[in-house]
Amino acid sequence: MGLSRSSIFAFSFIQSPGGIDYTKHIYNFHNRPTMIIYLLTLLTGLGIGVIASVVGVGGGFLAVPYLMMVCSLEPMEAVGTSLVMVTGTGYSSTIAYLRGDRPKIPLGLSLGIMAVPGVYLGYALLARTAEETFKLAFGVTLMAVAIYLGTGTKGRLATGEWGGRERGRWYYFSPMGFFGGLISAFFGVGGGVIYTPYLILAPRLRPRVAAGTSLLAIAVSGTFAIFIYGYTDHISPYLAVSLLAGTVAGSQIGVRLSTKLKGKHIVLALSAIVFITGLRMLLMVL
Repeated sequence: MGLSRSSIFAFSFIQSPGGIDYTKHIYNFHNRPTMIIYLLTLLTGLGIGVIASVVGVGGGFLAVPYLMMVCSLEPMEAVGTSLVMVTGTGYSSTIAYLRGDRPKIPLGLSLGIMAVPGVYLGYALLARTAEETFKLAFGVTLMAVAIYLGTGTKGRLATGEWGGRERGRWYYFSPMGFFGGLISAFFGVGGGVIYTPYLILAPRLRPRVAAGTSLLAIAVSGTFAIFIYGYTDHISPYLAVSLLAGTVAGSQIGVRLSTKLKGKHIVLALSAIVFITGLRMLLMVL
């Protein structure tokens, strides 16, 4: 748990002319990162919060690579720490969305509840997965999601025709929560990369309504996921608090920003970010 010695080596260039290594002022060898990492994590959380709340995802697809590549956390601890941030973003953004485009509360709650068994299964699978396998699977998944977001809804992106006449009753779409929970607990994401496109394409919710509904589901399922990872000591509390503080502030900015942006621009920007992140994870393995 905590930061590995490889993190120290990565910053070994920070030396005085006399050869004195000052990296000890940046990191220590214990579970507690120092002030520079707190600040960097806080700013990272701020940016993630803006992006996540605009598109209706938890932001874990950005937080987990950051925690693994920059903070050198092991996969399970990176996932557990990310889920604290993801859940906080879900609650904060849902409250903000309630003031405007109201999410579909029954659908959001049912998705979150149906995600609970998926969360448990995802945790069990991750506990039995090697680190290199996790990085490979995560990278491929991110790139697939990016391609889907950028090209799978090409017609709607080109015309701006998102959503439409809503169809079906809320309980028709609830079973998708299981798969969102599975993805959430295994990869440390909120499940919004599954929920938001699904809610736009299946029940045909408008983008902002779909985003708010997705974030409500994330908040519900994330609470259970935090309990599991916290109980097994797979959460870095210091990094979790820093990330959470940043994302809570960023999510409020993002919700306001979403009213000024076109849906197609939001989705295209998101797909580019996700693709680059996935490619970076693959390069760590190959």
